[in-house]
Amino acid sequence: IGTVGVTNHELGYMLMPAHWGKGYASEACRLALTRAFAMGRDHLTAAAWADNAASLHVLGKLGFRVTDQDLTLSVARRVETRGVNLRLDPANWRALETSWPFL
Repeated sequence: IGTVGVTNHELGYMLMPAHWGKGYASEACRLALTRAFAMGRDHLTAAAWADNAASLHVLGKLGFRVTDQDLTLSVARRVETRGVNLRLDPANWRALETSWPFL
Protein backbone atom coordinates (compact mmCIF):
# COMPACT_ATOMS: atom_id res chain seq x y z
CA ILE A 1 0.00 0.00 0.00
CA GLY A 2 3.04 2.26 0.26
CA THR A 3 6.42 2.73 1.85
CA VAL A 4 8.07 4.48 4.79
CA GLY A 5 11.70 4.78 5.75
CA VAL A 6 14.46 6.80 7.32
CA THR A 7 17.52 7.38 5.18
CA ASN A 8 20.41 9.10 6.92
CA HIS A 9 18.43 11.65 8.95
CA GLU A 10 15.39 12.06 6.69
CA LEU A 11 11.94 10.50 7.05
CA GLY A 12 10.21 9.71 3.80
CA TYR A 13 6.90 8.04 3.05
CA MET A 14 4.22 7.65 0.40
CA LEU A 15 0.96 5.78 0.16
CA MET A 16 -1.24 4.82 -2.75
CA PRO A 17 -4.24 7.20 -2.90
CA ALA A 18 -6.71 4.41 -2.07
CA HIS A 19 -5.15 4.26 1.42
CA TRP A 20 -5.03 7.98 2.21
CA GLY A 21 -6.90 9.30 5.25
CA LYS A 22 -6.93 6.02 7.19
CA GLY A 23 -4.08 6.71 9.60
CA TYR A 24 -1.63 4.35 7.92
CA ALA A 25 0.99 7.05 7.27
CA SER A 26 0.92 8.22 10.89
CA GLU A 27 1.17 4.69 12.26
CA ALA A 28 3.95 3.57 9.92
CA CYS A 29 5.93 6.77 10.48
CA ARG A 30 5.62 6.45 14.26
CA LEU A 31 7.17 3.01 14.12
CA ALA A 32 9.97 4.19 11.81
CA LEU A 33 10.69 7.17 14.07
CA THR A 34 10.74 4.99 17.19
CA ARG A 35 13.34 2.75 15.56
CA ALA A 36 15.41 5.64 14.21
CA PHE A 37 15.66 7.35 17.58
CA ALA A 38 16.35 4.02 19.33
CA MET A 39 19.31 3.66 16.96
CA GLY A 40 20.71 6.95 18.26
CA ARG A 41 19.69 9.57 15.71
CA ASP A 42 20.19 13.05 17.15
CA HIS A 43 17.44 14.56 14.95
CA LEU A 44 15.36 13.76 11.88
CA THR A 45 14.19 15.89 8.99
CA ALA A 46 11.31 15.67 6.54
CA ALA A 47 9.98 17.73 3.66
CA ALA A 48 6.62 18.19 1.95
CA TRP A 49 5.17 20.43 -0.71
CA ALA A 50 3.56 23.50 0.86
CA ASP A 51 0.21 22.66 -0.75
CA ASN A 52 0.19 19.09 0.65
CA ALA A 53 -1.90 19.77 3.74
CA ALA A 54 -2.34 16.06 4.53
CA SER A 55 1.41 15.37 4.74
CA LEU A 56 2.05 18.53 6.72
CA HIS A 57 -0.69 17.44 9.13
CA VAL A 58 0.86 13.98 9.56
CA LEU A 59 4.31 15.47 10.17
CA GLY A 60 2.90 17.98 12.64
CA LYS A 61 1.15 15.20 14.58
CA LEU A 62 4.48 13.40 14.75
CA GLY A 63 6.13 16.43 16.35
CA PHE A 64 8.01 17.83 13.36
CA ARG A 65 8.42 21.61 13.33
CA VAL A 66 8.90 23.81 10.28
CA THR A 67 12.47 25.07 9.86
CA ASP A 68 12.17 26.87 6.53
CA GLN A 69 10.62 26.91 3.09
CA ASP A 70 12.17 26.90 -0.35
CA LEU A 71 11.32 26.89 -4.02
CA THR A 72 12.34 23.67 -5.79
CA LEU A 73 11.82 22.29 -9.27
CA SER A 74 9.26 19.49 -9.05
CA VAL A 75 9.99 16.97 -11.77
CA ALA A 76 6.49 15.48 -11.50
CA ARG A 77 4.77 18.88 -11.68
CA ARG A 78 7.25 20.36 -14.15
CA VAL A 79 7.22 23.69 -12.30
CA GLU A 80 8.98 25.26 -9.35
CA THR A 81 7.03 24.38 -6.23
CA ARG A 82 7.23 25.73 -2.69
CA GLY A 83 8.54 23.13 -0.27
CA VAL A 84 8.41 23.03 3.51
CA ASN A 85 11.37 21.62 5.45
CA LEU A 86 10.81 20.22 8.93
CA ARG A 87 12.86 18.86 11.84
CA LEU A 88 12.15 16.57 14.78
CA ASP A 89 14.40 16.49 17.84
CA PRO A 90 14.50 13.57 20.30
CA ALA A 91 13.05 15.64 23.17
CA ASN A 92 9.96 16.54 21.14
CA TRP A 93 9.63 12.93 20.03
CA ARG A 94 9.84 11.51 23.57
CA ALA A 95 7.22 13.97 24.81
CA LEU A 96 4.78 12.83 22.11
CA GLU A 97 5.70 9.16 22.19
CA THR A 98 4.53 8.73 25.78
CA SER A 99 1.05 10.00 24.88
CA TRP A 100 0.37 7.29 22.29
CA PRO A 101 -1.29 4.29 23.96
CA PHE A 102 -0.37 1.78 21.25
CA LEU A 103 3.38 2.40 21.29
